[in-house]
Amino acid sequence: MRFTIFTLLLTTLSFSAFASQNKKQVKLRIQGQNGNLDETTVYFDQGVNSTYAYQEDAQWVPSGVAGVPVIYTNTSDNIHCTINGFGTLSTTQTVTVGVMVDITGMYNITCPQLDNFDPTSIITLEDRQIGRNIDLRTNFYPVHIDSGAAPEGRFYIHVTYPSAFSTTIAGCANNDAELSITTDPSIKWDSYQLFDAASNQLGTYNNVNSTVDFTNLAEGDYY
Repeated sequence: MRFTIFTLLLTTLSFSAFASQNKKQVKLRIQGQNGNLDETTVYFDQGVNSTYAYQEDAQWVPSGVAGVPVIYTNTSDNIHCTINGFGTLSTTQTVTVGVMVDITGMYNITCPQLDNFDPTSIITLEDRQIGRNIDLRTNFYPVHIDSGAAPEGRFYIHVTYPSAFSTTIAGCANNDAELSITTDPSIKWDSYQLFDAASNQLGTYNNVNSTVDFTNLAEGDYY
């Protein structure tokens, strides 16, 4: 469960959505049963192009080391990269992942660094071969991979843009403040629940994939 804290005022507004201007990155790691591993990084930052640029990306170079799995991602113009940059998250991003192994067997795919993402950005790994989506914030993925399998077409990273919060402050009657939440339509939240500072539930929306509005609010702290 993820929480956002905000404050409604009569004349001013203070709001924190856990956002920052820092680069946000997804570091994807694959490791075999023998301990050998490889990593690739996708990052999102202001002013970065999704097409390949040597100043922003690091092109993948085959190592040729036996027994070491390979993982990379593609730029929007299909250049294989070990470091792959995209712009600020304003739409959902889907990134192709390439995986190659020379030993058939079980491999773990993990994502050890996601702390700098807004808590309402959902980061998943899609395995189209078996039709599964894995939440990379909470899970690692043990998967069987065949040597000689096509490197692309099976795995994809999906990163949704964070929910956006906007408010209308209360007027003189102190009963008409509003909170609007705009969500990424590509995902569905089980629920949005609003609580006041005393933990009283004031409203809820279920199965949300569009904008929701909480209305008739007074000044104060809400969760």
